Amino acid sequence: MAGDAECGHPLPPCGLDGLPLLLVPARSPHLAPALPVFTSTDFAAHFTFGLRLLIEGLRATGPCPTPSPPPPPAGS
Repeated sequence: MAGDAECGHPLPPCGLDGLPLLLVPARSPHLAPALPVFTSTDFAAHFTFGLRLLIEGLRATGPCPTPSPPPPPAGS
């Protein structure tokens, strides 16, 4: 495979299996433990997680404020 001109490391194989080879844990200490989640192919779990996150985020914002009525037209 071709090498990476910037850092001199060989490029990993294509696909998700090569992703851990690109990751430098010292430069990405929070990403390294999360990598299994990013490379998981359990799409139903990803959808459920995302939907719950979206719903909880909407709940956290509280109820929508009641909009005030529009001002009367000019000249009335």
